[in-house]
Amino acid sequence: MRYSDGEIDQFSGVISARLFTSWSCGPTVVRPFVQGGVDYRFHYENEIRIEDQRVSFEEGRTTVFGRAGVDFDIGNRSQVYFAIRGDHNDDFDTIAGQAGLTIRLN
Repeated sequence: MRYSDGEIDQFSGVISARLFTSWSCGPTVVRPFVQGGVDYRFHYENEIRIEDQRVSFEEGRTTVFGRAGVDFDIGNRSQVYFAIRGDHNDDFDTIAGQAGLTIRLN
């Protein structure tokens, strides 16, 4: 059986809003937040060829998401964050935990 590599072509845009507050705790700034948004695919193609037959995969164009978490600014050079994110599309639902570290070099 002959098949090609999968090919995905996508052009999308995202709009979101974030609501937060902040508290100073000595050299640390604590910033809890909630965020929501929409990711829309203006153009999307996902296909593979099997025995010279094109097979295309269709997925929903609109994904809505929500996110809640907390950022910690530690001094002037670093930031740590923890969040939980949920995504909903006609074709899938996901829940993910996120953690990150940013270190400013300038």
